[in-house]
Amino acid sequence: MAPTGDEVDAFLHDEAHPIFDSKKEEEDMMTGKQYTSSELLLKPPFYIIQMGTPRSGSTFQVTLLNTIVHLKTQQWYDALGESPPKISLTMDTPPPPKGTQQGPFVVKTHHLKGNRWMNDLKKRFGITTRVFTSSNLNQTHVNSTALHHQAMPNMFNCSLCEVDSYVPIFGLSQEDVKLLKVYMSYYEIMRQCCGLQQPVEIQSL
Repeated sequence: MAPTGDEVDAFLHDEAHPIFDSKKEEEDMMTGKQYTSSELLLKPPFYIIQMGTPRSGSTFQVTLLNTIVHLKTQQWYDALGESPPKISLTMDTPPPPKGTQQGPFVVKTHHLKGNRWMNDLKKRFGITTRVFTSSNLNQTHVNSTALHHQAMPNMFNCSLCEVDSYVPIFGLSQEDVKLLKVYMSYYEIMRQCCGLQQPVEIQSL
């Protein structure tokens, strides 16, 4: 089940935030030290946060994550013969819990530190929020728990190849990968032709 246009805010405004990193963490992420087998495979319900530096393809990553989460959630609940829960896509913080329940979510943020709500959800509901990150060539994150880091140079070479990185994390089938690459190829066309990331000359028309 693909996310709706309202859910996928492909044109979220980027805000500048300070970058805190170390050279070792940058080298680890750039050389593929991304996740451990003990944390795989992820299954519903999903609690995801995408932490990205501005202009690092962070909206591409959060859109891909949101699409994967909807796809795998639908498959999971179809197998159970049940209706899937609503999955929220939000900026910076997840939606507030309802009573004693926290619904599944995908959160996008440029705040690389200070996401204290993650610890709060862990204490209140036993929820572990899974972290995914993106950065530019000379920038990275201090978050060592990221299951996958999206490096901008790889996006220039083959952005759709990023889908393959999520196969072991979410247990994607060959059919899943095919569907996701088709979906994201359409998203890339829309992002570049019709959104805030289109050429300035076109925006001014």
